[in-house]
Amino acid sequence: MRPLQSPLSAGGIGKSQSAGGKSARPPRKINATLEDVLRAAHHLLKNKGRFYSIYPATRTADLFQGLRRFHLEPKRVQFVHSRDREEARLVLVEALKEGKTQVKILPPFVLYDSEGRYTLQAEEVFR
Repeated sequence: MRPLQSPLSAGGIGKSQSAGGKSARPPRKINATLEDVLRAAHHLLKNKGRFYSIYPATRTADLFQGLRRFHLEPKRVQFVHSRDREEARLVLVEALKEGKTQVKILPPFVLYDSEGRYTLQAEEVFR
């Protein structure tokens, strides 16, 4: 099963061009809180619109609480681990605005094998 993928990485969406035609670099620091982002998502999404998030795994409870506060129902969740048998570092979440309560927990996504090489799953995503 493929991990959740950000729509920003597909088809060049999310890349901006400067006036000279070269890729513009994004700002290094964004001063927005989780609440700011979720409020904007709630405002911009139509009903049944999808919201994707990559967030620190240790803050999953905060993310879920915020999603629900802004009527964004978690639908698919996948934890990202650096290596098998290590704690998750990130959580990938797909949420649906005004969605019904039901969430699918996907198998963990592991980046590196025991020898420090990308797993087959990771290689497939990073191609």
